Amino acid sequence: MRLPEAQAGVASAAAGAEGFEAFYVREYHAVVRLAYALSGSRLVAEDIAQEAFLRAYRDWQRIRQPSAWVRKVAVRRAGRTVQRRLLEARPWWR
Repeated sequence: MRLPEAQAGVASAAAGAEGFEAFYVREYHAVVRLAYALSGSRLVAEDIAQEAFLRAYRDWQRIRQPSAWVRKVAVRRAGRTVQRRLLEARPWWR
């Protein structure tokens, strides 16, 4: 028995959501640790991880290697955060 296209799309989306949830549970702490190592702040690391996973959720159907992809997003975001913090700490007259 075949599902109509609309039901198949809903079933596919539900399966993808379950896959993302398992991925999130499995990878969250590792991504936070990576972001913490790069940023030096637990709160900033959690924000970076949340942003990386939010982007992964939005693009979940297109991502081929989610573990590598979410880490790459976290590393880039951590780099921007550290760079911004360094610029903010610099005196404005220099």
